[in-house]
Amino acid sequence: MACVSPISSTDLKRILASRAFSRVGEPKRNRAIFAMQLCLGPRIHELLALRCGDVLYSTGALRPTIYFRKTKTAVPRRIEANNPLLIRYLQPWIFRLDQLGILHANTWLFPGRSWDKPLTRQQVYAIYKAAYRELGLVRLGTHSPRKTWAVATYDYWLRQQRAGRPVDPLVMTQRIGGWKSLESCSRYLGFTRRDGAESQFHLYQEAGL
Repeated sequence: MACVSPISSTDLKRILASRAFSRVGEPKRNRAIFAMQLCLGPRIHELLALRCGDVLYSTGALRPTIYFRKTKTAVPRRIEANNPLLIRYLQPWIFRLDQLGILHANTWLFPGRSWDKPLTRQQVYAIYKAAYRELGLVRLGTHSPRKTWAVATYDYWLRQQRAGRPVDPLVMTQRIGGWKSLESCSRYLGFTRRDGAESQFHLYQEAGL
């Protein structure tokens, strides 16, 4: 999905505040889906496969770690769910499920109209597309929040590396995001031979050599 663009910080704020999210189905659900993709980086089918018990303890408290089991690689992916943005948008949806009387461990976290089946990828695409269209955004889809998460994760670890931490930003992104290989992660991030040519040209120039 290298052709999918990440979303800018300015546009993220606009999307989360979009009136379209309030007009299509459940507004709190729509924003929770988008926020979970943005903060945890799951593929949309991984996200829609979650049940309430996957994110909540029996006490109703949010789990600090979420396991995505239906992954592309068939290997469960574990990720910490401690981001404040995630909690801000997920918690209201949990309360809404409780109000509807369907907050049970085996209930789909994002149920469809009949409640006994999860939303489909096509339905989520329609929700996202309504928000994108309202704001005049193009080249965005259901992969865009994951792409945004991947780029933000890579950039975070790159800053940590530059600050002196012994980390490889590509390795960290690949491990957290669940890609099979560094190559597939690199392609997803959009790195190409042109990027290699650019770095080769600029090597050592800042050092004045």
